[in-house]
Amino acid sequence: MRFRPRSGYLSPVKTARIARDWLASWRQRDNPVIRVLAIGQSNMACIVHATELMQQESRFPPGLRFTFVQMREEKYNPYFPDANNRDRLNPAVEEDVKAQLAESDLVVSYLGGNAHSVMGLLNHTRPYDFTFATADPLDRNREMVPRNLVRSSLRDSMAEHLKMFSALRGLIDKPMIHCESPPPIPSDQHIRDHPGVFANRIETKGIAPASFRLKLWKLQSEIYREFCAANNIEFLPIPEETADAEGLLRSEAWGTDPTHGNIWYGEQSINRLARHLSTSNR
Repeated sequence: MRFRPRSGYLSPVKTARIARDWLASWRQRDNPVIRVLAIGQSNMACIVHATELMQQESRFPPGLRFTFVQMREEKYNPYFPDANNRDRLNPAVEEDVKAQLAESDLVVSYLGGNAHSVMGLLNHTRPYDFTFATADPLDRNREMVPRNLVRSSLRDSMAEHLKMFSALRGLIDKPMIHCESPPPIPSDQHIRDHPGVFANRIETKGIAPASFRLKLWKLQSEIYREFCAANNIEFLPIPEETADAEGLLRSEAWGTDPTHGNIWYGEQSINRLARHLSTSNR
């Protein structure tokens, strides 16, 4: 069955209903294994490693089969190489994605997800705070900035990424799910022990409070939810078991860098996707 993306805004409820209808028709097939094309960047690494481990140990969900397109590969960069047509996606991306789509039933995105860390893992030159929701704690020793201004700045930092995401969606004639990226790691010590790309600045700037970083992550997820609704992509939240009581990433899920999930997190994400697909038409 062919699937055509619909243009214009669709509510999350309507997007989920379309996906449920597709899954219901899919399960009428004799062999309802869903062939998933996973497309992503750094947040997909834990999914790749978890897939390998779960397959080796015969724990991979039997109703799924994964193939991967890693958008960080050198041949895919830059995403828009034609100086005369800045809207034309890299031909290597187009060629490889189209080839994989022919053997896929569903596309799952692990694209992006680190803009909140780039913007706010370390303290700003003029440390600030903002309100995401009414009950949020505020640090009155920081400059108070309107929520919409912070959101606008974050959205601007994601513009090129969302342009690439939108161009990819235009290539894809299959149902699509975007998986929410993991929330911030709360431990300052873990971040200092595994500073990654922030190593050269972490001592001079200092690590922003976890409560502030969580609000930026929530803003980022809000932007992704709206983008997904406008592009007929179902938004799938993180597995609940990977977050602590405050909504930050549980220690069992911390990777060996300051922002990403580990193999355990990847396993929970795969199982979350499998549960979601198995129950979507009920």
